[in-house]
Amino acid sequence: MVVGFGVGIGTALAPNDGNQPDELLKRADRALYRAKANGRSSVCFFEPDMDLVIERRIQVEQELRSALVSLDGNQIIGFEALARWESKSLGHIAPDMFIPIAEEAGLISSLSTELFCRACRDATAWPENFDLECNL
Repeated sequence: MVVGFGVGIGTALAPNDGNQPDELLKRADRALYRAKANGRSSVCFFEPDMDLVIERRIQVEQELRSALVSLDGNQIIGFEALARWESKSLGHIAPDMFIPIAEEAGLISSLSTELFCRACRDATAWPENFDLECNL
């Protein structure tokens, strides 16, 4: 049995990336995170955009935690319209299969319009405080 090993290295340099040890370690850790994402045996130096990416991820995670907590009220607040297709001859066709084909065939605009109109018609029967989310 052959086992492969790899090394990920994240680097932050003073004074450009910070002057305080904790700040340098935090930024080296962010560079390491990117190195690991790049695959085996990767070396990454800290770049300022790494702070923005991590901060955005932290914000999304905090909002997600808050949204999950709001589920405790056990109330429906909205729906998301998702495209699904059950063909009589082909059976269930996953969106990751038919959407790219619709895009390539120039049908995505018509499909999106039809799905959006259907979702809006259905939503007229919902209580006023419900939201409808659609990915276009």
